[in-house]
Amino acid sequence: MSDDEQAEALVGRIIGRSVWLYASNITNQLSGLVYWMILSSIAGTKIVGTTSVSIGLALLLGATAGLGTITGLQRYLGIAFSHKSNREASEYFWSTFVVIGAIYSGVIIILITLALNNISIGAITPRILYISSIILATYLLYYTQILLISKLETVKVLISTIAANTVKFLVGIMLTLYLKTWVGAALGFIAYYIVLGALGIYFIFSIGIYPSLSIRKSIVVIKAGLANWVPTIIALSGQWLGVIALFNFTNPSLTGSYYIASTIVLAILSLTNSIYNLTLPVLSGLSDQRKRVSFLVLKMALALTVPLFILLFAYPDKLLLLLNISDPETPIIMRLLVIGSIVTIISSNISVLMYAYGKYNETLVIGMSQNLPRVILYYVLTPIMKGIGAALSYVTGSVFGLSVSLVISYLAKYHIKFLTVFKIIVIPLAIALPILFFNVPLILGSIIILGLSYVLYIKTSILNIDEIVSLISELPYSNKVITVIYKIKNIISRNKEDKY
Repeated sequence: MSDDEQAEALVGRIIGRSVWLYASNITNQLSGLVYWMILSSIAGTKIVGTTSVSIGLALLLGATAGLGTITGLQRYLGIAFSHKSNREASEYFWSTFVVIGAIYSGVIIILITLALNNISIGAITPRILYISSIILATYLLYYTQILLISKLETVKVLISTIAANTVKFLVGIMLTLYLKTWVGAALGFIAYYIVLGALGIYFIFSIGIYPSLSIRKSIVVIKAGLANWVPTIIALSGQWLGVIALFNFTNPSLTGSYYIASTIVLAILSLTNSIYNLTLPVLSGLSDQRKRVSFLVLKMALALTVPLFILLFAYPDKLLLLLNISDPETPIIMRLLVIGSIVTIISSNISVLMYAYGKYNETLVIGMSQNLPRVILYYVLTPIMKGIGAALSYVTGSVFGLSVSLVISYLAKYHIKFLTVFKIIVIPLAIALPILFFNVPLILGSIIILGLSYVLYIKTSILNIDEIVSLISELPYSNKVITVIYKIKNIISRNKEDKY
């Protein structure tokens, strides 16, 4: 097997397994949208804004207390599993879990102390602090999913996600109806993390990862995590401070509209995140071909997401109306978030590759350059331009981060084929422009944008048959589908030969 074929097979494995992880992420995103639609109909959009702030605060504090160990774990678990060593993986995981649990406990005590003393932080009330402390305590259980992802046990991740979301719906909706406040919605998320963690621990035991502690290995993971610690905090700040800033400077209803718009965009971006989450441990376990595999992953990630992003860019108002959001600024916000997200896909690919090489300083610089401008601009533009200001801050950070990451990729001799990237973005955009001009209905326009984009990707050799086969090779019933694909390919080839 040639180097290209080996790389394509490996990327096919990553993408194939990431489909299940994306199914998990999209389950979270879509169930979240339905969850907010139901709860906002019960108690108004204000409930979305307040609950999202309590979640955002908990996740920001979790990232701070976590010392970047989620990414550090992915790297070293990937290495351990490439060595087929469950004991080594167990020591990395459980040692880190215990240490971070102890740090989380200290943060939780501080939050509860502030709440009990009736201390507010801006518009963040003692009740929000108290609920955030409970969310943070249960969020620690998310670490179990990191191990399953690193082991490429993505079907188990999907099962955990479906079960957790089911419980979230039951608990959140019932308690909101009973309590008539946002606290019921937040308790639904707490139930979600409890179920996710309980199933995660069960699955971890089922694959033979039993508790085993090693102080040395926890230090190794924390050391690796610290390189990604500040970028992780700033990245989450870049995502959640927009919501928190709007909550502080405007009102819960506008915050809720922005949060829903960003959730829709993140539903698509989570496909790329799913791919990169699996790419990191795989690249970390490779001794060569990292750059070749990394670019193939970038190409596939863009090809899978850009047509969807362009569809969102073309029809933001119609999609938002389906969610009962008629605010005139929200479609503009969504389009800005789409632009920033497409740019982020490229810089994140470079960041993952640098981290897999152990180039932690480069990873730190990319993360800082992308998210620090966002954090600063949120508090400059949001008071002036509200939701549009928050979205502009996100885009500005994305563009600045891309510029820095491209310099780093050049110095590392990671040569991205920019003509291919350009084609992937321009093809669906060129299709969407006349559709926008002629005001084509949503359903017909969606079929044209998505269908024609992928036809042209194949026609222009951005995607080839072998790559498509690699993509679907890990899916159920893939053998039958692959057989049909090759039969069609053979028929086309014979027809071409007959012409000559």
